[in-house]
Amino acid sequence: MVGGLREDLPGMTVKKWAAKTYRVANQYLALRSLERVPQRPAEFDEVKPQATEDAKNAKRREIVDRRVVEVRGKLAAGATLDSVSMVYGGSRTAGT
Repeated sequence: MVGGLREDLPGMTVKKWAAKTYRVANQYLALRSLERVPQRPAEFDEVKPQATEDAKNAKRREIVDRRVVEVRGKLAAGATLDSVSMVYGGSRTAGT
């Protein structure tokens, strides 16, 4: 979502340009609402791609977080960074 737009939408006047521009990455948007559409629950087909992506990202974060805890635990127990990193593709010569 565009920063600040969600808060500003309810106050925008239909068929008039917004009082300010909104920055998106390296661009600015000048907005004019054409009509006011009542809020409604989203249809499954509308949210399925985002829900799927969110679930995949959550699983990835969970896996990475679990690995970080594992590595930190091994390092705290006195293991060398080389021995811990080998499992994740680290180099044996990284510490020399």
